[in-house]
Amino acid sequence: MSNGRLPLVPIALAALIALTTALTRVKVEREYQDVALIADYGEVQSLAAVAGLEVSAALARLKQAGLTSVAIEEPLVQDLVNSGDLRTSRGLASTQLTATTARGAVALRTLARKLKLDPGVAVVPITAAWSLLANSGGGLDP
Repeated sequence: MSNGRLPLVPIALAALIALTTALTRVKVEREYQDVALIADYGEVQSLAAVAGLEVSAALARLKQAGLTSVAIEEPLVQDLVNSGDLRTSRGLASTQLTATTARGAVALRTLARKLKLDPGVAVVPITAAWSLLANSGGGLDP
């Protein structure tokens, strides 16, 4: 074999491997032809406000145009504290979360349920809340 042909072998081998991979991918992707069109709920709210529509009317129009799903962001405990929906307070033994709005009350009940506390609880120890949320990704999905 001459020195000029030596690089052709690895190049041909690499091309063969790439072609095999590409053909496998085409075969797999041929089976999955579904496409989802997803809109962020916050963006839908903004769009509805600009268009002078109710959110439900904007969603109906978007659905007619092909929208298949709406993404809803879960609030984090820190978001709820920052917005004033939850309040932190220092007790004798720990810092606690207290609901100050209806939205905060829903979040607090959800948190209490996840912590297996009394569903009528008005205050949740914040150390328990942070550890639960750190292990669950941070969201409050009801």
